[in-house]
Amino acid sequence: AVKEVIVRRGLARCLLESGNLNEAKNEYLILTTLEPNQFENHFELGKLFHRGGVFQKSVKFLQTATTLNVKSAEGFNLLGQSHYALKQYHDARAALIRAVQLKPDLKNAHYYLGLALRYLNDLDWSLKEFEIAEKDDGLRDKALLAKGMVLLDQGNFAKSITELERGLKFAPPGSETMVQLLYLIGVAAEKNRDVHKA
Repeated sequence: AVKEVIVRRGLARCLLESGNLNEAKNEYLILTTLEPNQFENHFELGKLFHRGGVFQKSVKFLQTATTLNVKSAEGFNLLGQSHYALKQYHDARAALIRAVQLKPDLKNAHYYLGLALRYLNDLDWSLKEFEIAEKDDGLRDKALLAKGMVLLDQGNFAKSITELERGLKFAPPGSETMVQLLYLIGVAAEKNRDVHKA
């Protein structure tokens, strides 16, 4: 059995690296039964299901993974994102708080925590999380969009426009984020009675 585990583990990694995700998933599934207490097997499976958008399953495996390794910031981060995708905002918040406690510079955990908090109506805290997330180049446009939305929720239209316009500088031309930024600038300007800008 030991040899089988070693072979399968090697195979699973090779399949993962070569982008053969379905086969990799099957190997990790077998490994979770062969080594039920091995963090990596559950974590990789959770990650694969998360990537495939099968969030119910990713939650299941990531929950086991984070129980086996309570210090895995990445595990809690992905678990939180999966909960968020399932609209389980309280669970998302709990997992993401744990992720950023373990690894404060995990910017996309801050971003998703901000999103979860917005749905839980904790708007001031939500803004703080987006301020951390926007320091990441890859997240800046989305974080500024989210910040603009929260300020809009709060009725702070002028500041919302400022943040959304900052977002335009970073959003890739023609991207969905850019379209949303432009739309929300229009909404905020209208609510701000700035007919000229809207």
